[in-house]
Amino acid sequence: MIPGSSFLCVAVHVTSGVTLQCYSGPEVLLAGVRTAATTEALRIRQRASLGRIVLGRPLRCTVQGSRGALTIARCTVNGQDVAAAQVATGFAEWVPGSVN
Repeated sequence: MIPGSSFLCVAVHVTSGVTLQCYSGPEVLLAGVRTAATTEALRIRQRASLGRIVLGRPLRCTVQGSRGALTIARCTVNGQDVAAAQVATGFAEWVPGSVN
């Protein structure tokens, strides 16, 4: 996908606290955030948190780049930035100056 291009996505699976799978679309890594999962229990809670934000909901995403098979993107749901929402839960943190 071309950086700057936008696409619609319905999230059908959460792969990690900052990655999600779109129905008939790419696997998306949320731009500018990361998780610091140290235990499996924490990873489960991070995925559950992102799932509550995105699963089954229409997202609008703007491509920032790619990393292997992952599309790095900024996504919104109902006008709310998904990465910011995940950071607000405490299950992700901003990576200053990074798109990942």
